[in-house]
Amino acid sequence: MKKMSMILVLLAALLMAGSALALTDTEAETAARAYVPDGASFLRSEIDDGMYELTFRVEATQEKYEIQVNPTTGAVTKIESE
Repeated sequence: MKKMSMILVLLAALLMAGSALALTDTEAETAARAYVPDGASFLRSEIDDGMYELTFRVEATQEKYEIQVNPTTGAVTKIESE
């Protein structure tokens, strides 16, 4: 019984620590905006393979930007434009 209680406490601590490190959608968008031109419109955000993928569009040039952000560190790991 004591062993089971210790395991539950450990799992609870890990869950709380993990959620404290995760970025919100808004924080991921803020990190990504540093890599797109001013005035780019935010289109969408999704999580793919454990990474945020955010899409922006510049209406004047019709350029589309896809920015990948690590949800744990907030680091931008990939930038694509077309």
